[in-house]
Amino acid sequence: MTTEHILYIPTIFFLGFLMGKLSSRASGPEEQTEPSSTRSESRRQLIPSSFVIGSFLILAVAFAATHFFELPASAKSVAKSLGGLEIFDKKPSFSSAEVYSRIGNFPETGIQLYKRFTHTIDIIFPLTLLTFLVLLSRFVTQQLFINRRWIQALHSLPFIWFGSDLLENGVVYYLLDEFPTRHNFLANSLGSITITKFTFLLISVLAPAIATIFRKKLVIPARS
Repeated sequence: MTTEHILYIPTIFFLGFLMGKLSSRASGPEEQTEPSSTRSESRRQLIPSSFVIGSFLILAVAFAATHFFELPASAKSVAKSLGGLEIFDKKPSFSSAEVYSRIGNFPETGIQLYKRFTHTIDIIFPLTLLTFLVLLSRFVTQQLFINRRWIQALHSLPFIWFGSDLLENGVVYYLLDEFPTRHNFLANSLGSITITKFTFLLISVLAPAIATIFRKKLVIPARS
């Protein structure tokens, strides 16, 4: 099992559990703690739990399709075309020498497919995950009376993660496209970008989950 699967698989199962908790709470008596004036004001932008659950189901299907089946330009197809060698976000490299040593072992057909992967399948799945995380963060924050800055932070986390994912894809594509020309700064940074991406993904999942679990403690009483 790769580093990517060690993170993604428990994350998908955890999110499934969280979806169950959110859907059960969405119609529970806890929602009535919001003042009626605030409810009427926010109802226009209310995100139904069905939207969040639906986006999670799409995410789960996309994850299974892109990670477990040999679709054209999928991760499994790329790994096969690379002779069984792992792609960089499944097995990060933290030095220019290691990055270029791995690229040097990639067959030319594998490099071409890997390049295509960075701007096709490796964007489609993250987009489904981004959509879900955005809906999740907004669904959670619309039920909490917390500081606006905290709300903005929760809303921005999925976009920071997605930006770091796109950055990683761009760096990988550039290094592959320019090979055998070396760009040592980018190659040395690739592993750190990958770790940053996974870190923000984890935070993007945990932040709304923690806010949901401790929602009663985060509620700010309405002023009379």
